[in-house]
Amino acid sequence: MEDKRITLLLTGVDKEDGFFRLGPFIQQLQNLSSALKQIDRVLNKKETAYYRVVDLQLSSPGKITVEPIPIEIEKDYSDIICDRFINEINTIKKTGKPTNGLDNKALEAFKNLIAPIEKNFSSVSIESRGSVIELNKKMEANIDVIIAEEESSYGTIKGELELINLHDQANKFYIYPIVGPQKVLCHFPDSLKDIAKKSLECKVSITGLMTYKVNEYFPYKIEVENIVIHPSDNELPNLLDLEGIIPNLTNGLSSEEYVKEIRDEWDI
Repeated sequence: MEDKRITLLLTGVDKEDGFFRLGPFIQQLQNLSSALKQIDRVLNKKETAYYRVVDLQLSSPGKITVEPIPIEIEKDYSDIICDRFINEINTIKKTGKPTNGLDNKALEAFKNLIAPIEKNFSSVSIESRGSVIELNKKMEANIDVIIAEEESSYGTIKGELELINLHDQANKFYIYPIVGPQKVLCHFPDSLKDIAKKSLECKVSITGLMTYKVNEYFPYKIEVENIVIHPSDNELPNLLDLEGIIPNLTNGLSSEEYVKEIRDEWDI
């Protein structure tokens, strides 16, 4: 397991005589854990490992060594997680950008690992497989630039409209999509104010100019140009409602018999 271990090296600031305070130390351990978990998520779409402390030394610098332990023995991605973690740190330091596939949530975790430098630690480094990479504030600045990058395109998204705000002409609401992001902020013109109010807690389709963070698959805000309200589930027609619209829809069968016949055909 030696080659799968990752060591965090910390040197305190001068005013603490080279040591570091307990609070920032605990937070930095959480930052390391978060960055490793984000790499796991990017690679495997879920958490496949936990991290065990295998060595702890208080010297100059302080050293905390962890190793990934697979949650399921038959699904051991430890090597891949460690490789990608170290590769991303190297790539951001050397080129100023991450590799493809590292989204903003993961980048924020890496930024948090770097942020305490100068304030709480005079130096922060990562050691793994015989090499030591010193983190620096330029890496943090590079990540800020990447996260700030945006692109826009027109599109439509479906979901439930909630939390409308008309105060002082804010003209905004959130849509909670069926799939994708948890929520998307939407701004709308005065011309759509009436339909926006009618849409509250309804299922809708929102069309407009969508803004994305460069490393994200889903928009985080929309300049709304059109709102379409969809009927609720209990307003949708069923087979009995269609009986008068489409004569002999069920060929003389009851609705239960008709549905059973269709299912039997699917099973063939």
